[in-house]
Amino acid sequence: MLPQGTVGELAFSTTSFMKSTELIEYLSEYDINILWMPLYTGEFKKYEPSGYSGDSNMIMVSGVIGLTGGVDHDERFNRSLQIYWLDEDSVMESQGLMLKNMKELLNKSDSYYEKFQSFENLQEKYNFINENGFTVYGAVVTGPVKELLKLQDADFVQGEQLGEVELWNWDEDE
Repeated sequence: MLPQGTVGELAFSTTSFMKSTELIEYLSEYDINILWMPLYTGEFKKYEPSGYSGDSNMIMVSGVIGLTGGVDHDERFNRSLQIYWLDEDSVMESQGLMLKNMKELLNKSDSYYEKFQSFENLQEKYNFINENGFTVYGAVVTGPVKELLKLQDADFVQGEQLGEVELWNWDEDE
């Protein structure tokens, strides 16, 4: 039992792949913010991931990339725009910024983005997203614990993992 005013982070998987906009629509009925959504980028179909493990119910793939609120920068790489969470109003802009930033990385040497930034198979991931759109299979969200608890009853949610929890007045920040 947690005291009223407690907020937390929750990570979960979805029961199936879906478009990022579809998951955002499902989550719009909850008083939460979406921080990150792992992207399916063609693993095992378009390329072999560098590492993975799993059992009969779950597989863990290394090198997963995800959709977050978008970040843009000027020619000196100073941050010029940051979107802090994903919602119906920000998802399309965030997706566009992610593709733009991926393309900029691909214009650098592959040793830079593979070795220094640890983005393996970046070209394959970029191509897959361009061809197939933003397909997700989970999310990391934050919000009042009472809202996070409601997600355990959602038929599209599985494998919930509670992260950091703290006292905070969620309504005062608006």
